Amino acid sequence: MSLRSRVGTLVVGLGPAGLALLSAAEQGGVLDALLDGGLRVVDPVLARAGSGRLGDYAVRSDTAGRVFVEAAYAGAPPRKGPGADLCDRCGTDDPVPLGTAAALLAAAARPVLDRVGAADPDATVAGRVVALQPGPDGTRVVVETATGRSASVAEHVAERVVVANGGRPHVASEVARLAPGAVHSDAVIGRRVPVPDGPVTVVGGSHSAFSAARVLLDADPGRRRPEGWLTLVHRSPVRVTYPDAAAATRDGCAFGPEDVCPQTGRVFRLGGLRGDSAALYRSVRDGEEPRVRLHHGPLAPAHVRGAGLVVAATGYREAVSPLLPGRPGRTSFDPSGALVVDGAPVPGIVGMGLGAGRHRDAGTGGEASFSGRIDGVWFYRNVVAPALLARLG
Repeated sequence: MSLRSRVGTLVVGLGPAGLALLSAAEQGGVLDALLDGGLRVVDPVLARAGSGRLGDYAVRSDTAGRVFVEAAYAGAPPRKGPGADLCDRCGTDDPVPLGTAAALLAAAARPVLDRVGAADPDATVAGRVVALQPGPDGTRVVVETATGRSASVAEHVAERVVVANGGRPHVASEVARLAPGAVHSDAVIGRRVPVPDGPVTVVGGSHSAFSAARVLLDADPGRRRPEGWLTLVHRSPVRVTYPDAAAATRDGCAFGPEDVCPQTGRVFRLGGLRGDSAALYRSVRDGEEPRVRLHHGPLAPAHVRGAGLVVAATGYREAVSPLLPGRPGRTSFDPSGALVVDGAPVPGIVGMGLGAGRHRDAGTGGEASFSGRIDGVWFYRNVVAPALLARLG
């Protein structure tokens, strides 16, 4: 093990959230300051820089393709090269395959990483962070790197650590208790789970739940599955995002002032389904998709009895707690992004991206009735990253 010199900022993960941080730093004119202070960006697969695992998912985006262009290039897309072609393919109000969106983000990451590498060839590290050990003089970061069949471990001591390594799929306790063999929707959307012949139960009412249902239904192009083959169990009412109140009213949606975004006028802007998920919900609601049955209420033994597959679309948790040896307890990030363990803040470590958890406030917009967490590349790039950079100083 070798001890590296002290660094100012160490970023764990270079997927969409890590790219958002570096891009916002570049556009905001603070990337040079981060480099001068000592910047390290650690990711096990630098070849997927910018996209992370986004390209593994066999569904389309739940937002317009142009949103990825805006997040990747901040209003200044390239005029030539692979990035320009991908901007043309994504520059639409329609959803795009996540594989295409991933390729766009990877293309956008390349020039940012080239600039970082030109300033400091050691700034990017192909490795896996295995431990974070906060201390009075900074956080000791243990990084495992592999070359061929050999592996080595190095240490960095960082003044500030940004954890942007994605989220851990979370199977809710009620699902685990009733269906110990349940799989997470992440595995279904990534097509890592075979489609069973027997009935399927999907637990959840979010985009992930309907995306998982869509993947399973797409495996039955001949529509041979019987009526009610897939049961989608959701505790909260299923909502759809509408461009304005008139559209919601035409669709028979009941809503109140607290469900309308004051900035855009959209109804259920944050809490509603969009794209293919919204289309699937409507087709089920209107009786056009008999293979799916909706159940509004808690999961019950009857929903899993005899099921060939139970899917838990019950969200993600932060992925920092496995990196904190000797610090048992409940781990989370507060609204500013600071790490909190059992209610006590841990100085020097902040988080962003999937699993880090950010909630709406007056600056984010969205409907007041929405109490969940906000995710998405545009949100990371335009809201979370600038706030974290201001916090990092």
